[in-house]
Amino acid sequence: MIENEVFLSLASALLAELSQPAVSKWLRTDLRAQILELVRVNSSANPTLHGEKCRSAALKGKNREMHQ
Repeated sequence: MIENEVFLSLASALLAELSQPAVSKWLRTDLRAQILELVRVNSSANPTLHGEKCRSAALKGKNREMHQ
């Protein structure tokens, strides 16, 4: 299993890349859902305070995108 901090850093970087205008809305939505599910599963298997903060930030990013 990947270290929680490394995994969450990678997930955060991927989520940031998905916000680029060149990424189609369908792909952005699909990949974001998959990444958030992986973060949820990884956080459940390896919970840390840092993991919860990153998961929360990822979810907030999703909410911001939905309201734009």
